[in-house]
This record gives sequence, C-alpha cells and structure tokens, in this order.
Amino acid sequence: MHVVHLVVSDRLAGVEHYIARLARAQAAAGEHVTILGGQVVDMRTAAGPQVQVHPVATLTAGIRALRALHTRPDIINTHMTSADLAAARSLTGARLVSTRHFPAVRGSGTTRRALLRPLSRLLAAQISVSRFVADAIDEPSVVVPSGVPTRATVDRRGLRRIAVLGRLEHEKNTRLALDAFAASGLAARGWSLEVIGSGSRWGSLHRRTEILGITDAVRFHGHLTDPSAVLDSTSALLAPCSVEALGLAALEAMAAGLPVVAARAGGHLETVGAACPDLLFEPDDVTAASALLRRIAESPTWATASGRQLRDLQRRDFTLERQVAATAGAYEQALR
Repeated sequence: MHVVHLVVSDRLAGVEHYIARLARAQAAAGEHVTILGGQVVDMRTAAGPQVQVHPVATLTAGIRALRALHTRPDIINTHMTSADLAAARSLTGARLVSTRHFPAVRGSGTTRRALLRPLSRLLAAQISVSRFVADAIDEPSVVVPSGVPTRATVDRRGLRRIAVLGRLEHEKNTRLALDAFAASGLAARGWSLEVIGSGSRWGSLHRRTEILGITDAVRFHGHLTDPSAVLDSTSALLAPCSVEALGLAALEAMAAGLPVVAARAGGHLETVGAACPDLLFEPDDVTAASALLRRIAESPTWATASGRQLRDLQRRDFTLERQVAATAGAYEQALR
C-alpha cells in the first residue's frame, strides 16, 4: 500500500512530529510511505531513510505535489484543513483519510465552516487522535491514540529539575508553569525549571521570570528536535495546557518513566488521568500545581511509583505498534 501523508507546512512542530513518527513506523511495517510537507531536513531525519519527504508550504504546492507523484497513492492521509482542501482538489483518485489533531470543528468562523462542510463528504474516513478530539469535531471518526517509542527507564535519584515542553504560545499556558514553579518554593531549594520550546511568548516569559524572581533557576532551551536528553535529566514534567488534544510531550515523559503533573482537562484525562489522577490539577490553579511540584520534591518514592504507573500505561495503550495497527484498520475500512 502506498500511503501519502500531507501537511501544508514548513515547520517541525507537534503535528509534523506525529506524522514523521507514524510514517517511520509504517515504513518499518512494510508500507510505501511518502510525506509531503513539514521542515524537510528535520522531517527526513525524524522519518528515516525509508520515507521520502518533499516540501509543501502552500495549498497550491500541495495540489501540485500530489499530482506529481510518480506512484499513485492508495491512501492520502491529510493533516489539518489546508491539507484536506489540497487533497480534495488534487483529483488523484486515492482514498482520502483526514487525521483530526485539534478539538474543534473545521473553520474559524460561521461562513468558513459552511464552506468547508461539503469537504467531509469527500473523505473516506477520519481519525481522531483522542476521544477528546472525537467528541469535539462533531463528525464521525475513529479514535486512534498517538503512540511513542518505548524507552528504558532512567535512574533519577538526586535530580532536581522540572521540565515543561511545548510551543511558547498562549494556549500552551507556559506562564502557569513559571508561576507554579515560583509558588512551590523549589527554586530556593536548588531546583530548576527546564523550558523546552520556542514561540511568540519567548520574550514575555523571560520577563515573567524576572518579575517572579526565578531567573537564575529557569533555563530556556529553545526548540529541540529530540528533547529526550533533557527529559532524562529531569524529575518530572509539568503539562499546564488545558486544551491538549492528547499530549505528545506527556506521552514522551510517560515513556521515560517520568511523573507528569498535568491540567485536569483535554487529552490529559486519557493519559495521565487514566493511571495517576492524583497528579492532575484543575486548569489554571497555580496553588494546586505548585503543591504537586512540592510533593514530587518531598516524596521521591511516590514520584517514582507514579512514573512507573504512567510508563506501564504508555507501554500498554500508547505504543507505535498499536497506533500503526489501528491506523491500518482505518485505511482498510476507507478502501472498501
């Protein structure tokens, strides 16, 4: 089967990481896989040598790239609305499968939503990355949770670092992570906060550390293609976003055996909440989040046990093998 993943993008953010990881696993399972879109150099590295990657930064470029394929695809798996539109207009004859990454209906306004409504009739199937997304999109879909590679657990005794991983944008709520870390008092006890990611809030978040008096205890690492080295040197992950579709950062941390302190909302309920609900705090509750960070510091046995429970859940329900098999099932249904 020839599978083409299409995303109209020149970045390597969460959706693009999802595509690269899935494509690599599909290729390892014997599928012919092509990626159109994403930051090409990094995408090629992430997807591996078995997957061809071509640039697609605009809707028009997406249409042209699909029509220029040397081998006719059986499945065009689209990611985000611009890719859906490009595939619908490409006239390749392939079956279209749309993966829904965000908990929202298509379109940012009433008029745009009305214009996009006929698009659903052109799709052979839709995949939602979580039950949270499936319930929000208001269209039929099959839930296929994201998977991440299984990893060895690292000995974290003696570490005094908390990580927060994600784009530095408003919806990711990194400011709450800074506020909770400051309120926890851990900076005065030799702990640090490792901020992994880049975005438009970079400057305001730096200024926030100055206001809170924690500048010396916060390290901004910027975007890391592979954050595993930083995660392996931390004691816990703080996941403050309350609208996370599923949360690849949380899954990465779970795979590493890290306890994850997360907002009690969105996809976190299906990951962290399914194994360790006592690690969840109400969205935007700085006091509750800071109390959990202190508990991580003061109860290492509890933190280690929580990380082990989350690791076991990841190995059971959120593996790449499970994702590839479930995605193949969605493709087969689309081809009937």
